[in-house]
Amino acid sequence: MASSTGYDTGVRQTLLGKGVSNADIGYNSANGYVTVKGQDFLKPAKVLNGASYDTLQNFNNAWANYNKAQTPSTGTGVSTSSYTPKSTVPTGSVAVRSGLQSAGYDPSSIGYSNGAVTLNNQPFMTPSYNIDNTAYATPGAYNSALSNYRINDTLGQVANTKLPDNPYTQQISDQIAYLMNLAQNPQTVDPYSTPEYAAYEAQAQKAAGQNVRAAQESLGSSGFGRSTMLSDRTQGIQNDATEYLNTQVVPQIIASNQAKQQQQYNQILALLDPLLNQQSYADNRAQTEYGNSVTALGALTGEQQRGLDNRRADASLTGNYLTTDQQNAIDALLSLKSQAEAKGTTAAQRTALSTQADAVRSQLQALGIDPSLYGSNVNLATARQAQPGRTLAGQQLDLSAQQQSFNQQQELEQFAYQKARDAIADKQWQTKFDEDVRQYGLSYGLQQLGAQNDEAYRRAQLALSQDDNLRAWTQLDYDQSQPAASKYVGMTASQVLDNIKSLYTEPVYTTDPLTQKQTKTGEQLTKDPTKRTEMFESVVDAGLSEAETKQILLSLGYTMRDIETRVKQYSGN
Repeated sequence: MASSTGYDTGVRQTLLGKGVSNADIGYNSANGYVTVKGQDFLKPAKVLNGASYDTLQNFNNAWANYNKAQTPSTGTGVSTSSYTPKSTVPTGSVAVRSGLQSAGYDPSSIGYSNGAVTLNNQPFMTPSYNIDNTAYATPGAYNSALSNYRINDTLGQVANTKLPDNPYTQQISDQIAYLMNLAQNPQTVDPYSTPEYAAYEAQAQKAAGQNVRAAQESLGSSGFGRSTMLSDRTQGIQNDATEYLNTQVVPQIIASNQAKQQQQYNQILALLDPLLNQQSYADNRAQTEYGNSVTALGALTGEQQRGLDNRRADASLTGNYLTTDQQNAIDALLSLKSQAEAKGTTAAQRTALSTQADAVRSQLQALGIDPSLYGSNVNLATARQAQPGRTLAGQQLDLSAQQQSFNQQQELEQFAYQKARDAIADKQWQTKFDEDVRQYGLSYGLQQLGAQNDEAYRRAQLALSQDDNLRAWTQLDYDQSQPAASKYVGMTASQVLDNIKSLYTEPVYTTDPLTQKQTKTGEQLTKDPTKRTEMFESVVDAGLSEAETKQILLSLGYTMRDIETRVKQYSGN
């Protein structure tokens, strides 16, 4: 199998998977190394969102070096590791903090309060297990909690969203108000007080003065220097200058001022178009972002609803329905039981798993499920057959099936009874047989008949054996009288015994003292302690009833004391 070559191995999460306590993992910011128990462990190739990553090969090398450094020599060339994991982490569990960091959440936003993991100061989930100050959950429980949090977070964003104030709205309002003011209150300017008029007036007065002097010189040389003609001429020049200012200059000044005002109005009006475009863009962007949140919420809730619909559809087919929390708790218990019953699990590890299972059973009881269905005295095979979430429709189906089975058995027993009765020729024994069956059932009637009249009994058995269905009536009668229990599907007790014997039977050899030649002289069940432990576990894992399991073990040479001692080692998960 090819190993990963990318920088996709989370250092902390992988260390947790190796059994290292979360509290023992740190980071040395001075040299950039991830530390274990204060010792430099590995300098990660990259750090993203507070999480360290490297290649799997580099991690394995660092782990090997760490174990080597932690392993003191015994002086005999044999090394023993001084590092022992404090507790057993259930296989497949998700470290909640590491999972949230991988999902993109900042480590500083993850906390723990009142028995629950928090995210952004909001409850995220109650962990399935707490091991060495690290919260773990089954994949189903973690994914469910993450989905619910994202839905609630997005819903909060949508419900509390207030579209931001558009920065261009006030500018546009100010511009429009200014334009309306210009249109309704045009500025009036006194042309006679303008600099332009003063300049034109000075120029006109200067020209008039020049014209007066020219007239004086002209009339003076003609001898009219003191005549009224000069006075009239002077007045005419002044009147012409005044008329020029009033008829030419003043209208020009008024028109120029009006043109300036119109130009200013047009310039401000022209600015409205880009402002309106920017306002529309900003509004559309805010609406789009809000729409994206609504769409994301719809997708999340739709996926959640799809899961609920699938569960309801399954319930309609199977007659079993459990809430997500109930199913997650049951999955957690089954995972713990599977690990506790796995070969190689030590007594200390089994005790730790049992403690974790007790906490989950408390959760299960709070969720309305009978925890005894998954008690410490219930093995994995039996626990898997439990059906705590039976719906009303499922219960009705069960009742219908039981009634149908009962009716079929009644018909079969009645037919078998009639078949056996007809085979009894003696009326006396026939009457006795009728009474025994009436009081105690067909099985008892046949037993009494066999004990008292062998000939009649053999005739009855012969009649029954002629039909395959009738041959099974006695066993069916017995099964019906027993308490209801989940049926075992698998090998029979004899098949299990034969299978175990074939696997663990070893040949016995005798050595000739003269030739040293070994000759097979027989067979025997293994006496190797390790193999006998495996043999014991194989029988227990077969899923048979307690009585059948005990009978097989006794047949394999285990004593009752040995059986009881071994059972105690495997109990409590």
